[in-house]
Amino acid sequence: MDNKQTIVLNFGYRDVEDGITHVFITGDASESADAGNMAYELSSLLGTTPEDDAFSWDTVQINIPEETVKALRLEGMRIAADAVHQPRKAYTLEQFRAITNGRRITASGWLTADKIASCLNYSSILTRLIKTAGRLVDCYASDLFILWKMVMAELDSVCGNAMSPETEMAAFSKSYLFGFREMGVDDTKTILTWYNDNQGNQGQFREIWRLDIEINELGDIRAELYEVNKTI
Repeated sequence: MDNKQTIVLNFGYRDVEDGITHVFITGDASESADAGNMAYELSSLLGTTPEDDAFSWDTVQINIPEETVKALRLEGMRIAADAVHQPRKAYTLEQFRAITNGRRITASGWLTADKIASCLNYSSILTRLIKTAGRLVDCYASDLFILWKMVMAELDSVCGNAMSPETEMAAFSKSYLFGFREMGVDDTKTILTWYNDNQGNQGQFREIWRLDIEINELGDIRAELYEVNKTI
């Protein structure tokens, strides 16, 4: 007998003065149910126990009609196809917002040279990131310094262009994410890839922090670091 076209029907009944009451539980033909558990489940549905003399139960295998099997297969294929074509939610950096009542660390400065380090005292911000890595990351905490160097290199380029006599000063705004997990620190791109590939499953991150950098047309710089909500 083909198990794929067969189901198990477990039926219990209780014969009392008011008549016979039936209950049914279906099962997979390829799996054998524990007789004791099944007797308990069926009798419970009838409001009694397996020891009740008025209670009886049995099991039979039933062939599923071929047309029903075909219909179920087609429905399964339709559901699978719909899932494939269902647009997936695209997670973006802007969805990572500050946690409620979270601490914010700020720094300010202004463009006077071609290196961001000469324009902005970011010591308190970097100190917080280092402490967070030391608290949360068990291995490869030094990833933080690699990511920080990349952020500084990008900002150095922005500052250099802004200070060039041939360039008009323009406002600049950018945000960066730092994802702290057991085995390292991830940048914005890696964090977003994880969220989008796993449909928002943020389980591997212990904390995520966001750094906002803004430079206005006058050359004033403002930086702000804060922890963000992982559930978006």
